[in-house]
Amino acid sequence: MVDQQFTPSQRQVFDSFNEYPWASDGVFQAGLDNILQGLPKDTDVGSSSLTKTELENRQLLRAKHFFFTRFRQPFDLNEYLKYEKIKSVPVEESLAIKAYRRLEVYNFENDTKFLSGLPSVIHGWVKKQQNGNNWDKAKMDEEYLKAKAFYYSACVESIDIVDYLAWTKDRKEASQPACPFAHMWQNKKGSEDATENRSNNDNTFVFTEESKVTGATTISFSGPKSGNVLTIDRLKELNNELVKAENNNRATSSILRPIAAFTSTFTINSANISNGQTTIKDGKSASVGLAFAETAEKVESSDKMQDTLLASLDAVSNAYYNFILFTFQQQKTTVTVFDAAIPSNASYIALWHGFVRVINENTFLDMGLQLSYAPVPPLLLLSLCRPRLANTKQSLPPGTEMYLALAPPELVRLRAPELLRMGLADIFVPDARLSEAVDGVKRMSMCPKPDTATALQLVLAAYHSYPGPDRLGVWETEIKETFGNAKTLEELKNKLKKLDNKWSKKILDHWKLLPPTLIEAIFKGVKACSEMDPAKVLDLERRLNHQWRRTKDFEQWYQTKNKKAEGEKEDVTAIEWDNEGSVDFYFTEYDEEDEKAEANVVIYEAPKEDEVVAICPITGQRSDGGVEAVCPITGHTSIMSTTNGADKCPITGQSMSNKEKAVCPVTGQKEENGSSGCPVNGKNILNPAAVCPVSGQKEETKTSDCPMTG
Repeated sequence: MVDQQFTPSQRQVFDSFNEYPWASDGVFQAGLDNILQGLPKDTDVGSSSLTKTELENRQLLRAKHFFFTRFRQPFDLNEYLKYEKIKSVPVEESLAIKAYRRLEVYNFENDTKFLSGLPSVIHGWVKKQQNGNNWDKAKMDEEYLKAKAFYYSACVESIDIVDYLAWTKDRKEASQPACPFAHMWQNKKGSEDATENRSNNDNTFVFTEESKVTGATTISFSGPKSGNVLTIDRLKELNNELVKAENNNRATSSILRPIAAFTSTFTINSANISNGQTTIKDGKSASVGLAFAETAEKVESSDKMQDTLLASLDAVSNAYYNFILFTFQQQKTTVTVFDAAIPSNASYIALWHGFVRVINENTFLDMGLQLSYAPVPPLLLLSLCRPRLANTKQSLPPGTEMYLALAPPELVRLRAPELLRMGLADIFVPDARLSEAVDGVKRMSMCPKPDTATALQLVLAAYHSYPGPDRLGVWETEIKETFGNAKTLEELKNKLKKLDNKWSKKILDHWKLLPPTLIEAIFKGVKACSEMDPAKVLDLERRLNHQWRRTKDFEQWYQTKNKKAEGEKEDVTAIEWDNEGSVDFYFTEYDEEDEKAEANVVIYEAPKEDEVVAICPITGQRSDGGVEAVCPITGHTSIMSTTNGADKCPITGQSMSNKEKAVCPVTGQKEENGSSGCPVNGKNILNPAAVCPVSGQKEETKTSDCPMTG
């Protein structure tokens, strides 16, 4: 009936109008009141008999029609109303549409035959792009959809592929908002929605996901109780998984991605940063950093000997640098995805120049000079920035490395724009699209060697966005005139004094609170890096930190820090630094084996995570141990104690006694008469064949696999 009375173009416009995302179109929502006020009076003779609610709905429909006609495509409202009236008569979907819907819920991810043929298809995509223009995201999605459609038609059930592609295109266009910049603010799901939600049942820090056929091995690490602190054992565990991926013939590459820990789940002292760890307030952290502070605290509680403290801190440092040395030798491409604060004392794990580094607007790195167990900045990262940018339009101003190494941290917090400007990151993907980008990386990683790296670069380039202007450019002229031209530290100080502005005064005031020999040693170290090969630069960085921990200045800082831990306020202004200390001491060689033999080593172990981390089937949120669980639906907090061994909800912690009926936390429906009710449609399962409440498909076999996810 509808087909006979309305043309295909009319039906397409009417359906597009019905499927338009009005609630998420900010332009429409912002102007709705003005549209309603500007509409002419409704002159329809039948409007006088309508109720108040019906009149309001009619006015809203007229407002939507006005907006859609102006910004999308004009149509006759009365014809649309006739269309809706006729369409309201139930009409069964065509067999073709039913087949298309079955295709859309088909479990391609677990079809090994499909996955086995995908690498050669992806390799063909890469070759096409090498011979011409790079594809954008829309083109990649289109080609992947074609691949699925061709496979489904050939191996599952025959469909009209051309008609299916046209059908999906019409549906996609209908859901597009009018605002051309909507992708920048709509669907702002956090990247935590994209996180690999895996339960950590064996209580490991690192967990991996291998490709079913060939592709990237995803290596994630998570220890929310401890803020993902990097201990010796955890670094070894992370290293072992990278080694396995490197030696796995099926793994073409690796994806290294921390499950960012929220500051609400662990203790971070946001008032001071004297332990050298990343400190943030009410945000996300990839890791609080190396376990220096935790190790020192454990030594204090077990042994007051200075030699034990130093040996234990050295053990943490050595584990970290040994891990970094391994990453230098990796042959396969590693993509790092860090969507939170990066610890300054463990920055190589995220930002090593050999990685393909993906960041978003939540990523930042605190550079600069601050007192800690390892205050020397990542010299190798800084020293390699300039040569990497030498052949680009964005060459670094002279003195940038020195400025980042010595300036106050508040002046040199590197956000996404600065990290890209410095060459410390490669790809910026907005948080809302990060999950999509990671899925794209996993898909394109199936491209066989030697084009795997090219495939990964192509897909990430399709997601790369402009992150905004960088702040380093604000002081570029001043950096050149001071840090870029000074041959000695004294000359640098004189240039800053001569400049005499707020920026230069802030730097000089910061240095007054620091040991003079430490500043001088880092100044000399940065200068020396330009003439050293990478391995020696890394060794110099390790040595400077090692020797710092053996100075009188470190001892005084450490004692002052402990006073704060005992309740007194830390005040570095009261410290009398060792002005007679030798700068050359920082550069002297030391015998690591002799030092190991002289003292015991205390190793800090991170607290155990809950053996089972519950994953909410609705939101994907984790119920991490040690934190009072909050239901994402009701906001209710957990009930920590139960009686009679009653089962507890993994999200809310609420228990159900034997006398109580089960209540779904999403719908509020109760289980009646002891039957198992579906939490979505409320229907009881009365026969052995399970029916999926979403797709309506029946379980035809004896397995309990979901027909959608497998």
